[in-house]
Amino acid sequence: MKFQLKRERLLASTMIAGAALFGFAAPALAQDTSAQEQTSQVSDIVVTGSRIRVRDTTGSSPIVTVGAEQLEEIGTATIETYLNALPQLSPSLTKTNNNPSSGGAAFLDLRQLGTSRGLTLVNGRRLVPGSSSGAVDISILPSGLMDRVEIITGGASAVYGADAVSGVVNFILKDDFEGAQVSAQYGISQENDGKEVQYNMVLGGAFADGRGHLTFAASHNTRDGIQQTARDISRTAQYCFNDGTCVPDGSPTTGDGTFTISAVTNAGDDDANKAATDARLDAFRTYFAGRGLTNPNLIRVGQRLGFNPDGSLFVAGDFKGDGVFGYTGPNTNGWDPADTFVYDFNPVNLLQSPYERTNFYSQMKYDLTDRIQFYGDALFSTYSSTNELAESPAGFAIPVATTGTLSPEIKTLLANANIASFTLSRRTNELGPRTYNYDTTAYQATGGFRGDLPAIFGKEWAYDVYASYGKYRSTQEYIGFPEANRIRAALAGCPAGSPTGPVGRKGTPTTCVPLNPFGANNITADQVDYITAKGQVAVTEIEQKNVVASVTGDLFTLPAGPVSFAFGGEYRDLGYSDLPPEGVQTGTLLGGNSAGPVVGGYDVWEVFGELRVPILADKPFAHYLGVEGGYRWSDYSIGQTTETWKYGGEWAPVDWMRFRALQQRAVRAPSLGELFRTQQESYPGVTTGNLDPCDKDSAARTGANAAQVLALCQAQSSQITASWDSVGSQYRTFSGGNKNLNPETADSTTIGVVLRAPASVPSWASSLTATVDYFDIQIDDVISSIGFSTSLSRCFNADFNPTFSNANVYCQNLHRDADTGYLTSTGLNGFITATNANLAQFKASGVDLAVNYNITPADYGAPAWLGRLALSTQGTWYENQQFQSDSASPISGNFVGGIGDGTPGETTLPEWKFNTRFSWAYEDFSASLRWTYISSVVDDAADVAAGDIGEIDAYSYFHLNASWAVNDTLEVFGGIDNLFDKAPPRYASGFQYQTDPSTYDVIGRYFYVGARARF
Repeated sequence: MKFQLKRERLLASTMIAGAALFGFAAPALAQDTSAQEQTSQVSDIVVTGSRIRVRDTTGSSPIVTVGAEQLEEIGTATIETYLNALPQLSPSLTKTNNNPSSGGAAFLDLRQLGTSRGLTLVNGRRLVPGSSSGAVDISILPSGLMDRVEIITGGASAVYGADAVSGVVNFILKDDFEGAQVSAQYGISQENDGKEVQYNMVLGGAFADGRGHLTFAASHNTRDGIQQTARDISRTAQYCFNDGTCVPDGSPTTGDGTFTISAVTNAGDDDANKAATDARLDAFRTYFAGRGLTNPNLIRVGQRLGFNPDGSLFVAGDFKGDGVFGYTGPNTNGWDPADTFVYDFNPVNLLQSPYERTNFYSQMKYDLTDRIQFYGDALFSTYSSTNELAESPAGFAIPVATTGTLSPEIKTLLANANIASFTLSRRTNELGPRTYNYDTTAYQATGGFRGDLPAIFGKEWAYDVYASYGKYRSTQEYIGFPEANRIRAALAGCPAGSPTGPVGRKGTPTTCVPLNPFGANNITADQVDYITAKGQVAVTEIEQKNVVASVTGDLFTLPAGPVSFAFGGEYRDLGYSDLPPEGVQTGTLLGGNSAGPVVGGYDVWEVFGELRVPILADKPFAHYLGVEGGYRWSDYSIGQTTETWKYGGEWAPVDWMRFRALQQRAVRAPSLGELFRTQQESYPGVTTGNLDPCDKDSAARTGANAAQVLALCQAQSSQITASWDSVGSQYRTFSGGNKNLNPETADSTTIGVVLRAPASVPSWASSLTATVDYFDIQIDDVISSIGFSTSLSRCFNADFNPTFSNANVYCQNLHRDADTGYLTSTGLNGFITATNANLAQFKASGVDLAVNYNITPADYGAPAWLGRLALSTQGTWYENQQFQSDSASPISGNFVGGIGDGTPGETTLPEWKFNTRFSWAYEDFSASLRWTYISSVVDDAADVAAGDIGEIDAYSYFHLNASWAVNDTLEVFGGIDNLFDKAPPRYASGFQYQTDPSTYDVIGRYFYVGARARF
């Protein structure tokens, strides 16, 4: 049957594709195909990692291959779900990441070195990036046409250009589909939520008497969102301990409005400040004594006070809820205030983001002549997603005298406490949750010519010339955020000239309404209409133009075989613009981050070449010995030139054993965001903890290294003397992009061996193949930034600047005013930079393992129903991964086997990770069981002695899939993801609901069924 033949071909190919691409041809399915027939079927191919066309599948780069059938064996249409389970990849933001959210985009992270350091290709060609980092959003790819995915480890910049630092992921699409195929799939979780529906259609066929071929694919899929209340681990914000007990957790910013009693610091000397502080506390103690408080010690510096709905005050207690007094409700915070007075934000947040996507893809090739083929493809994708967070945690500056909605009693109390203004922390529950609506559209078109040149010196050379244009556009709408300017006007009682508000629920522009944020539910509908920010939409656009021309073929023939080459040139132009909404640009969108607009771009001209030289073949202890090399020169319009290269070789002493090694230099060009992000000027306050070390009263000037510190200060500014004082209450700092960045540089080494069963073994073992590959990657000049306070302190610290040199990396960020030496805003030209710079270093090393085997037991006397059995496993042992934030800092310890809060060096990196697949096929039936193994990890930040959960045991997930070819046309299939409903683990530093939702499944057992019809 057609489906059965397809199943058996895919079963064999997916089980042994890795071995085939590692250096051995796949064993034939039929046992009686002659060697001559096999040879006649071989044609030139291009393997990921090289542009040279060869007549076998050998190569020095380790390649992992995932077939189309494997990608279909999951209950979701987002293929990154399967790929993230591979040992070579670490999950980035996924559909279950809430804060931050991917907005529906999907990026791949090779070796946990960052999504920007791996290159994603389609059919060996670049795709338009989906972020300012340069990473490609694989959500836009046509899943219905996927033939296979090839992954190589280590730098490949000599072949593909910049960004191929940690490796390359190459999506190979089918270009020879014949007929029509439609499919539908439905999935739902065991909890009856998270529904996913997907539809696919593929059409293809030849035209013009076989000279041309056209393929068209379309797909549509939807995914329902899931609230965090739907699962035990995320139902409430709580912190759980190793003994299974849990305590309430959450945010101290509630819907009631709270402020903190602060000490007086401006009354004069220390004695005067203490007396004024005591008087302030006495005023509050008198107020609360009148309300029945018998414990005056509850009123202290740092205590939180909140507002009841009637405008009176209550004692909110510390973060864990000690001493709540006088609270009259209503309790809108989720927890019993007797336990803790914090806001439980989990019930509002999403566990899984809703998603809707539509993709179209077309591909054509047409033979103009025997030597010229025109080819082209076009991709269009649009998708939308929504993320929902708890209501905005805003901070309101409250001027006591002019705020009309403060009760007279409280105004008198605050005047007696010598408080003219205070900051009210208030969650704007009345506005509803903060919602982000993402809409993304991407398209790319490619056209080119390829074919064979007339024989040159008796050798056939092939050429390929193509151009592509792609555009990626994403919008992000902000909903549920209050606007600061209108809040200020409303708190001031709506004075003349108050700004007009947006169109409200009545359909007309709103006018100022006095705002009452003092107490839960006191913000009225009219007030909500006025203070809500509307029309807040961010727009990001990325454009890529790419032209590539290459020639490949054989130069001449040596006794061991032809010397092959590839040579070519490339031009690439990238443009980027990011326009945040007005409220984000001005910082008036409360509860959101501020950012400026970004516009920039660059182009690059490149030439490249590769050479492959066979030295020995079919000799004793040299079944094959060959070397290869590659080089690329790149000239960037931002004033940078780079050189990348590779060299390596293969040695097969016998036909069943092959050794390979490759050394590569790769680069990552600075991303558009890193180069052009708007530099932001900030004015952080001067405190006793960050006093300028050059000040005569600083700890650095009065410590053991005072003399060296003074000398360094004077090297920075001639204005600094032994009695110099820093003047000013605020530092002046700049952060953001840097147009003078250099590319990151990576050196990678891979050394491996490929083994296959020798011809002498029994036939039942003849399909066995195995590979072992060691990789070592070091990335220098990693682009990072240093915070202003870090530069300020470490420049004058002997541990980080032992020679007290002004050339130190931290000191280079200090730019003192020429006339005063100040770094504060008091100095006209003094400032501290915290912009992007080439500072850091990454190191990663480990071993990849792969084993593939398949057998038909009936060939050896077993029952026929055993069908065809296959096993494939891919694993990685991570030996080491380290990070150095800058050249003056010590390199980190090895964080393999660790788990943390999601920051660099604090993500989930198990020492061992395996992906194993067992499969069976018999007549019209097939089934597979996939096993993903994640070794145990330790949270170094956990206080185990205090009861924190400091370790997660090894985890195993199992996924079951089965299919039945009903007839020549129809196939039905289904499966279960997370077969045994393995619950996610908790750990101390979990960055979302005390777990890592990228690595561990938080949805639970998931069922799916579908049908596929081919005509």
